[in-house]
Amino acid sequence: MDKKDYRISIIVPVYNSEQYLPECIESILRQSFRDFELILVNDGSEDGSEAVCRSYDDDRVRVFSQPNRGVSAARNRGLDEARGEWVMFVDSDDWLAENALEVLMGQPRVADLTFFGSLFHSKDSVARAYMPDNHFYTDRDEAQRGLVNLLFNPRHPDYVGFTWNKMFRRDIIREHDIRFIEGLAIREDEAFTYSYASHCRTLATLPALLYNYRVQQTGLTFSRKTPDEYIMLGEAYEAAWKQFDHVPLLNYLAQSGCQFYFLAMRRSKDAVTMDKALARFWNLWRSARPSMRFHGLYKLVMRLDSEWALKAFFRLRLMF
Repeated sequence: MDKKDYRISIIVPVYNSEQYLPECIESILRQSFRDFELILVNDGSEDGSEAVCRSYDDDRVRVFSQPNRGVSAARNRGLDEARGEWVMFVDSDDWLAENALEVLMGQPRVADLTFFGSLFHSKDSVARAYMPDNHFYTDRDEAQRGLVNLLFNPRHPDYVGFTWNKMFRRDIIREHDIRFIEGLAIREDEAFTYSYASHCRTLATLPALLYNYRVQQTGLTFSRKTPDEYIMLGEAYEAAWKQFDHVPLLNYLAQSGCQFYFLAMRRSKDAVTMDKALARFWNLWRSARPSMRFHGLYKLVMRLDSEWALKAFFRLRLMF
């Protein structure tokens, strides 16, 4: 089949989701806007998910399989294969509203980054709507202000921290080699979003419920993360901190980065990992001086404002 370019590439990472996958795929194929491709990346599923993926006779459906490497690797594979002008991510147990793509592409002007509303469906409760206000931010400074508005909006406290409630430009992703961090299983969506948003000149928020999210109380979501994961996450926030210039956003990113490095220090069981986390923490802490509160002995040690004292404290902590 000859290569064809599309307006939108929809990337669905698939892992052991046979039960919900047909509803997800069919919600996409039913879209009233037709100029899209659906990229299904089977990430080493052990159930019938791959067979479901390959059961659709539609030229817009493209299926790729790889050994299990995690959701970030699956999304990155999808980005490598994408041909669309725009990119969306859909989780394999979720589904789109029938007019989702038509609403997104029907805007008078499509922003570099578009946020839209979603419904959260719990098994034992009524669906909750998360819907931003209607705004179009017309330049880089305004786009950063828009991110701050989303971050500190108490009605939607985690809205920046997903990728499935957004639409991205593929040329920005390609030009700046923006990738999901493989091996990271905590807030990897948010890390990707900040890396991408640092290159955006326009940002839009749409008050339209276009995505249906199925709330799953899985062990992965609530499992304890490793010190190395917290270091990777801290590095992602630190890298984003260097790209922005809006003060509230800078403080949030620096504070978050320092907190993740600090968590890595606290959870480290060996001196090498602890020293790595501490060095990164101290460098960001001294450079940014974010607003942070420390408690107990940590508060007393931080008052000394000494990297040596902090290292001595954590080395002592490793002994007990």
